[in-house]
Order: sequence, then structure tokens, then C-alpha cells
Amino acid sequence: MTENILEKYNLSVLFVEDNKEVRELYAELLEEKVEKLIVLDNAIDAIEIYKINSIDLVIADIKMPILNGLQMSEELRKINPEVKIILITGNSDFKNLLNAINLGIDTYLIKPVEFTKLNAELNKFNKILNFEKEQFKKDLLLNEYKKAVDLSCIVSETDINGNIIYVNSQFEDITGFKFEELIGESHKIIKHDHTHEKVYEEIWRTIKINKNPWNGILKNKRKDGSAFYTNTFINPILNEKNEIVKFISLRSDVTEIEQSKEEITNQYHEVNQNYENANSLINIYEKVIEESNVIIKINDEYKITYVNDVFCQLTKYKKNELVNQSFFSFEDKRLIDNRKEIDKFTDANREGIWKGKINIIDKLGNILDLIATISSIKNKSGDILEYMIFIQDITEIIHLHKEFEEAQREIIYKMGEIVESKSQETGLHVKRVSEYSKLLALKYGMSFKESELIKFASPMHDIGKIAINDSILHKTDKLTLEEYEIMKSHANIGYELLNNSNIEILRVASIISHEHHERWDGKGYPRGLIGENIHIYGRITAIADVFDALSTSRAYKEAWELDDILNLFREERGKHFDPYLIDLFFENLNEFLEIKEKFK
Repeated sequence: MTENILEKYNLSVLFVEDNKEVRELYAELLEEKVEKLIVLDNAIDAIEIYKINSIDLVIADIKMPILNGLQMSEELRKINPEVKIILITGNSDFKNLLNAINLGIDTYLIKPVEFTKLNAELNKFNKILNFEKEQFKKDLLLNEYKKAVDLSCIVSETDINGNIIYVNSQFEDITGFKFEELIGESHKIIKHDHTHEKVYEEIWRTIKINKNPWNGILKNKRKDGSAFYTNTFINPILNEKNEIVKFISLRSDVTEIEQSKEEITNQYHEVNQNYENANSLINIYEKVIEESNVIIKINDEYKITYVNDVFCQLTKYKKNELVNQSFFSFEDKRLIDNRKEIDKFTDANREGIWKGKINIIDKLGNILDLIATISSIKNKSGDILEYMIFIQDITEIIHLHKEFEEAQREIIYKMGEIVESKSQETGLHVKRVSEYSKLLALKYGMSFKESELIKFASPMHDIGKIAINDSILHKTDKLTLEEYEIMKSHANIGYELLNNSNIEILRVASIISHEHHERWDGKGYPRGLIGENIHIYGRITAIADVFDALSTSRAYKEAWELDDILNLFREERGKHFDPYLIDLFFENLNEFLEIKEKFK
């Protein structure tokens, strides 16, 4: 193909020629073709100028006084072995040609050099240097990404046989093993005795045989024998022939969360055991008063007739401050009315036992979470004399459970951030998408609880991208059809990763991951769903994701102007997006813009 002679190249060129007429002729041509041109008449000055300037290409005559072009090239190679050099000579002397080859001169031209030939060489070097610069940027970004992952995750790599070839310092810290102790070993060096061998067989089958990523919680063993838990992602790295090159594992430490779950399970088991004991002791009233931890009695008018010492310790009240007072004097406007709960038993179910959760306020104003077991005490005629309430304090358990839920949400949020980091996005992208999604869900009429679920699940909308090759994920040019199909697969991958979870928030995340790229008109992917066949979670997150993607700058694009975004949303109403949700978006635009400003 003929090069475009009008094209100007983004090159910095140093041109050295002692002959004034030739120098001026070539300088005039070069000045029209390159971004920056430095023209000199001798090699000595050229070497000094090269030291203090950023030069992409050196073009020099061979025959010059003091130092000829070959000698100058030799000195420049000492300064920068990668310097690009074109030498021009008035004859085809074999010795000079041989010396140029030995020096690794990039191109050797014979005078007179035709303009088209020179232009072709400039074009060639422009492409080479642009490629090298682009590759340098990519390598720099990759190193920064690796650095970020190393700082935020526990990282290890293995060869195709499962032998460890790399671990970061966080891996050393959590396991207690040193780098040199781990290299060449398999990950079974940290396998806990309680982790069944079948788990490792499943992992190996998933990543080695099926070439799919694996995610799960693993119980591991440190060098000192103590246990720790990690939320583990293992991903096979494939080459262009779809052959496994190595495996990369990213882990986050969830030891405290998993141990808390075990403690909660044990405590609830203990509570349930106490229920069983209480049931067996209902008919021996006096013994219950003597032996139960927390006891209170009320009459048919809900006045307290008796409390034991443990109840006083729990509520910080003295007995004389409680007896003859209404049980509902503990009520507070922050709590659900206890009377409604107890009335379920006293009015509708006077036989047997009522069990349920109630709240009371202690003397210091603290909210207590309690499990109450209420039984009616009757005389021989069957008349109710009073009610006995057995109380189990679960305040600490409830707080622990709330902390566990918060930790669970934090992990899910961090997983979303890791995916966005892999896609070269910021953590604020997932934050804004989650806040937009919650706001739109509330405006749609969803309950606060369901809106919160969408908020905390939406950061996982692109979790499937963890399995997409970086060469596709980071490509700045337009994707090929084959690459686009691979990119679209992240919706199904995210769904498969999360769909079988027993955790509600992950099941919601699987729906969002699967359907947030569907379109109202049926032209989306992966299933081409139409209209309300698309789950409302997916329709909401689609608007939140596109709004944030367009309104914020990315590494490969500038942010759109707000008017341009709003015009697009109007055009895509009923095409890409749910028309009713778009109407809600415009009706509440100021609130969306407040979120954008808050987390910009």
C-alpha cells in the first residue's frame, strides 16, 4: 500500500548532515513530516544534544568531519542501546554497509534518497515507535494493576501441574510460610484436615478439566497448625490456543466472619436447647422460678407480679421498681409494640406456649433483644391466674449477626471493586451504581429492605468479567465479532458463579449479572428477553450502570455532557430501557445528580 505523503508523524527527529545544501534540502522535507526536528551539522554536537533531549529517531550522513556517522552511532548506542538510527551515504561502500550491520543500524539509505522512500521509512519508524509506546503504557498499567492486586489480595500463582511459582507477601503473612518454603509445593501445604479431599478434586476438575474459574470458602491451615478461612477465586490463564498457561488465585481473609458464623450457630443451638428444657419444665412452676435464668410473671392485666434477680441484673431495675408496673412500661417509640406480640398469645392462643422475639428498654435506655417463652398458669378450674415469661437474652447474638451481615456486604462490595479494577474502572463506579439502583428501586415502589438488597447486590453486576481475558477487557480499539461474543459471555459467567448460593444477596446479584445487559426491545444479551420478561432488578441496574458509564470519564473516553446523556435516555426510552423507569429517572433527576456529585 502507498504511504500517505501528506501524513505528519508524531516523531522527534535529530538530523545530522555537514553539507549545507543537502542539510537544508532534507530539513525542509523533514520539517513538514515530523512533530519535532533538530538539525545539526556535526556529530559531536549531535551526541550532546541527544543526551539532553527525548529523541525518537536519528538520521545522519556517514561522511562527516571529526566523527563520521558510524562513529557517532557507536557513541549513541552507548547512551541508549535501543536508539533508532538511519544512516545516509553517497555511495554503496561495502565496508560501511558491513560496519552499519555490525552496529545494528536500523536502516541504511543511498543518496540521493527519494522523498517517497524517506517518507516510507518515517512511516515505518512511526508505527514501530507508536507500538513500543503503546506497549509501554500497557505494561505500565498491567504492573499497576498487579501492584494493586498484590496490595489488596492474598495472591498466588501455580504452574499447570499445580505447583506454586509465586506468592505475595500477604500470602506469606497469613500462612506463616516463607516464599522459599512455598515455591515448588502444591497448595495442599496449607490444606486443613477438616477440608475434604473431594473439595480439592472439584477445584481441580473445574479449573483444569473444564478450564473455568472456581470460587468458594476454604478452611486452611497455617504453618503453626492454626486455622484460617479465605474467600478464594482461582482462574486458569489461557493462551491463544486455549491452552492453560498457569493458574492465578486471589483470596480475601474471612476468618473472623466464618468463626463468627460458627459461634452464632453454636449459640442458637444453645438457645434452642434452652427452649426444649423450658418446655419440659412448664408444668413444674416452682422449679422453673428456682432454676431459670430470667423469669418474669404478669397478671391478666399485664402488670408485673414477680421478677427474679437475673431479670433485675439484665434490665438494671430493682424489684420494687418493677412489681405492680405494667409490662409495657418498657416500651419505646423506637420499638415494635410488645403488646401486639403478647396479645397473639393472651387473646388468640391461651392454650399451650407462645414463643417469639420481643424488645424491651433497660433502665439506661438500651434496646435489648430477647426470646420470650410465655405460658399461661391456670387453676384446677382452668381459669388463668397469670402468665409466666421465660426470657433468653440474645442481644449480643443479634449484634453479632448484624456485624456478620455488614461484613458479608463489605466482601461483596470489595469483590465488585476488584472486578472494576480488573476492568480499569474505579471503586466509585460500583458505589454510584449501587446508590443509583437503590434510589430507582425506592422510586419504583419497592420496600426499603428489597431496595437495600439491590443496592448491595448491584456492585456484582460485572463479576463475570473476572473470567474475561485482559487482552479483550483492556482493548481500546473496537472488538472483533469473536472478541465481542467472548465479552458478552460475562453475563452468563456471573450468573453461574452466583446462582447456586444460599445467600439471598448473592442470588439477587446473580439475576442482576445475568440480565442487566438485556434491552426492553429484545435486542440485548445473553437471552434477548423482551419488556417485563426482564427481571426488574436487571432493568433498574441497566439504567444505573449506563448512566454512570456515560457521565464519568474512563481511561479510554471522556465523560458525556449531561444534556447528551439525557437526550440518549429519551431516545432509548422503550428501546433499550424500561419506559416507566426512565420516566421515574427524569422525575427524580436532581436526586441522581446529587449522588453523582457526592461520589464523583
